[in-house]
Amino acid sequence: MLIETSLISSAYPSWGIFEGVREIFQNMRDGHLEGYDMHINVEPDAVTFSNTGVSLPREALLIGYTTKVDKEDQAGCFGEGLKIGSLVLARSGKNVKIRFGTEMWVPKIVKSNVYNAEVLAVEIVDGFEDYGVLSVVVPLSQMEWNELKYNFLTVVDYESFHCSSGEILTEPRYKGRVYVKDIFVQKMDKLEYGYNLHNVKTDRDRKMVDEWDAKRAVRKIWGTACEEGPLFYRAFWNMLMDNKRDTDFFMYSSSGIPECVAKQITDDFQDKYGENSYPVLYESEVKDLSHFGGRGVVVSCNALVQIIQTVTGDTDEIKKQLASSVKYEYKSNELDGVEKVNLFKVASLLSKILNCPDLRFKIDIVDFSASNTLGQYRGGRYLIARKVLSNLSETMKTLIHEIAHGCGRDGEKSHVSSIEQIWAKLFDYKDRRSK
Repeated sequence: MLIETSLISSAYPSWGIFEGVREIFQNMRDGHLEGYDMHINVEPDAVTFSNTGVSLPREALLIGYTTKVDKEDQAGCFGEGLKIGSLVLARSGKNVKIRFGTEMWVPKIVKSNVYNAEVLAVEIVDGFEDYGVLSVVVPLSQMEWNELKYNFLTVVDYESFHCSSGEILTEPRYKGRVYVKDIFVQKMDKLEYGYNLHNVKTDRDRKMVDEWDAKRAVRKIWGTACEEGPLFYRAFWNMLMDNKRDTDFFMYSSSGIPECVAKQITDDFQDKYGENSYPVLYESEVKDLSHFGGRGVVVSCNALVQIIQTVTGDTDEIKKQLASSVKYEYKSNELDGVEKVNLFKVASLLSKILNCPDLRFKIDIVDFSASNTLGQYRGGRYLIARKVLSNLSETMKTLIHEIAHGCGRDGEKSHVSSIEQIWAKLFDYKDRRSK
């Protein structure tokens, strides 16, 4: 009996033997995931893929027929792999034989009696003994199989780090090779490692992974690997330092990297380049940070910046932190005579006009990390840069500005109004004293 399908022989014109075997393999693997044990038997002139306890209805010859709807763990989510694989192999001169129950199906390409085209047809022969196994025999030489087998991780031994999101393939043989659910999908040049990704979608031809799915998966795998121990952490650190292409998976996002790993990377970066050092992408950011007492280090690795900024905040946040940080707090006996006199005069005068007798006990004299920071209001205390004290009017102006912060932030109406009121009280007090 010969049954024609509606699958034209010229379908998938770029596919060859590998793609045909891939389709057969993924269907049998999916059967294994469903609980039907998969076996592979390699002989000198053929490879047999089999699932125990599986049978095929005649409807399996219909385009669009599938038993895999909504099963995301299966690579053959389109449900047509056996038919398409048989077509591609037959077109390549490799006629497969499919055995199950008492029947043997032999796919072949024929001139259609219905359509003006060559199509895939299946010759069905009955009368065989039923062994309770679905088997697909693919005519391949030992050399052909040896070249193909490394496209299917299920059938080879390999070294890797694995987690729920996938695997980092550590052997040089797999460098730059990207697999999805154990099946080779694409080669990416200049990658340091290979990757076997789970829960990732591919295009219809299974030749390209979804970019965002892949990035998310690789970030998660490396995040987990770095938590496992120093070996993978150091490998990841070296890739960041050398801007390897693997780090492109982290471009624009560092999700998947645990907080403890990001903190370790930040600490190692500052150990390497010095305290208050931060990675930046542009020279302009170096100047911005130096103005606030920080050190910008221009790097080419976007991922390094992304990861460290999860700890430090972005450049604007870093500048705010630097501006508010204190390098040193002075004791009274460390100030010189002029500084002590100016501080005493200003604090005494303002405490009188503001009716705040304990004002002088709320003032701290410090060195800020940022050289342009003169004062800060923090938790009810007034921090004044020591360099301000050498000038009486600067000391007055700075302390008034910080006292006014008790009413609002810089630029807010309440802050500006408070400054004006303090100066008005000061002039009023001076005027009364002069009369």
